[in-house]
Amino acid sequence: MKLKLIQPHTHAGRRHAAGEKLDVPPSLATWLIEQGIASHPGSNPHRRPATKAPSSIPSSTTD
Repeated sequence: MKLKLIQPHTHAGRRHAAGEKLDVPPSLATWLIEQGIASHPGSNPHRRPATKAPSSIPSSTTD
């Protein structure tokens, strides 16, 4: 899986700078993304996720 580093990282004994792209196994890709070290190429790792407003507020009724 191809990733773009957003922080410097050592992989397979080689130092990589932020901005470099790596091709790594999916399990390592997941770990790097979760640690904030890498992102999918083309994504913006600094963009905040959109928050979704609730579509309706549950109401309680009494009978």
